[in-house]
Amino acid sequence: MSNLGRYQDLTTLAKDVGGVDALLAQVRSKAVTRAAGPLIGTGLLTGIVLAEVGGAVWRRYQRSQRDGEKAEEALVARMGEPESDDETVDAGPSEEDKGSPDGP
Repeated sequence: MSNLGRYQDLTTLAKDVGGVDALLAQVRSKAVTRAAGPLIGTGLLTGIVLAEVGGAVWRRYQRSQRDGEKAEEALVARMGEPESDDETVDAGPSEEDKGSPDGP
């Protein structure tokens, strides 16, 4: 027995497990084991939340796509099919044509 207190306890423990390096390895191992559980749980929970949010966003996107298609179908039903894919309205001569000698 000595008067070194907690230091004496550490040195005795280190001697019992095979030295200071072995004692530190055991302490590290226990610290990792103790921290791993909550970290894994947090990771799993985060993954579940992200999957749910991603699924909700995807479902909303698909619903908006369907709604857009339905709206387009309703518009075609009401207005009729366009005569061509490239229907443009001729608004008259452009600003460039107005100033040219060939213009009106």
